[in-house]
Amino acid sequence: MDIKGDSMKASVIIPAYNVEDYIERCIRSVINQSEEDIEIIVVNDGSKDCTLKKIRNLQKLDTRIKVIDKKNEGVMKARYDGLKLATGDYILFLDGDDWIDKSAIESLWLSAEKNSSDILMYNIYWAYDIKNYYPVKTYEKEYVNKNSNYIEILLLGKISVNIWDKFIKRDFLNKVNLNLDLVYGEDLVNVLNMLIKEPKISFLDKHLYYYYQRNTSITKVIDEKVFQLEKSFDMVKNILIDNKLYDKYIEQYNYLCYLNIFIEKVVFNTQVNNIHKRLYYNFKKRKISTNNKYIKEYMNNQKFAVRMKIKIFNLNYYFVKIYNINRKILRKG
Repeated sequence: MDIKGDSMKASVIIPAYNVEDYIERCIRSVINQSEEDIEIIVVNDGSKDCTLKKIRNLQKLDTRIKVIDKKNEGVMKARYDGLKLATGDYILFLDGDDWIDKSAIESLWLSAEKNSSDILMYNIYWAYDIKNYYPVKTYEKEYVNKNSNYIEILLLGKISVNIWDKFIKRDFLNKVNLNLDLVYGEDLVNVLNMLIKEPKISFLDKHLYYYYQRNTSITKVIDEKVFQLEKSFDMVKNILIDNKLYDKYIEQYNYLCYLNIFIEKVVFNTQVNNIHKRLYYNFKKRKISTNNKYIKEYMNNQKFAVRMKIKIFNLNYYFVKIYNINRKILRKG
C-alpha cells in the first residue's frame, strides 16, 4: 500500500527489543488501522531473538513500514532514532509487546485536529492473556481543564507519566529536550520536559491502547535497574530547579518520591533482598517529612492495616524484616 502526500497524518514509532512472541501482533494492529495515511517506523534495538526476522517479513507486506536496525541502546534512544526519521504530523509511540485499537489513529487524529492539540491524552487497557482486558483511566477528570496546572498534577500522579499514551504533535515534540540515557523512569522525565514547554493539552475519553502485562517486564522485576528510578527523580528535581519551579512544587515532588519509591517499591514490594534494603535507606536519606500535606492525605485514605504497615516500615529496616518474616510464617500456617 502506498499513500501519496507531502506528509503523513501520523507516524507510529515502535521500539522492539527481544519481543519475537509479540511484535507481529503489535505491527499488524497498526497495518490494519482504519486510518491509512500513516507511516510505521519499527526500531529493532539490537534484538537477539527472531524479532528482526518477523519485522522484515511484515515489511514485505506493507510499504508504509520503515525499519531501523541498530545496536541495543535502550527504549528512549530507539524512540528518538525513530522520531528523526518520522514525517507524520503527529507521533504515537507504541511498545513492541503492546497493540492499539483498529480505530486508534483515526480517533486520535480527528480529536487532536479539532482541539489544535500539542498533546492528546487518551485511555488504555491493561491486557492479559486470553483476551482479558481491564480498562484504565490515564487521567483523573476532575483535575483536567483549561486552567489545570499540569506540572503539579503530573507530580501528584493525577495524569499518566507514560509517553506511549499520548498522541503528540511532531513539530512540538522536536522542540523538547528529550533525555535518552535512562532505562527506567525515562517517561516521567520526558513528559515533564514536555510540560515545561506549556503545550496545549486535550483529552479523549476512549480506550485505544492495549498495554500488555508481562511478568518479565522491567516494571514487574525488581533488580539493579530500579535505581535508575531514583536517578529519574533526581533529574525531575534538577529540571524543576533549572526552571525555578522547585520551591513552588517541593511538597508535590516529595510526595512523588514517597509514593513511587517508598510505598510502591519498598512497602508493597514482596521481593525483600539487598536491593530492597538499599532502596529503603536511599529513600530515608531524602528526609521527606510525613507532615507533607499530600502524604497525610494519602495516609488518611488508607485502611487501618495499611496505615499500620506503613508506620512500621517508617521506623527502621529491622522492623521491615520482622514484619516480612511474620507475614511469611502466617501465610504458611
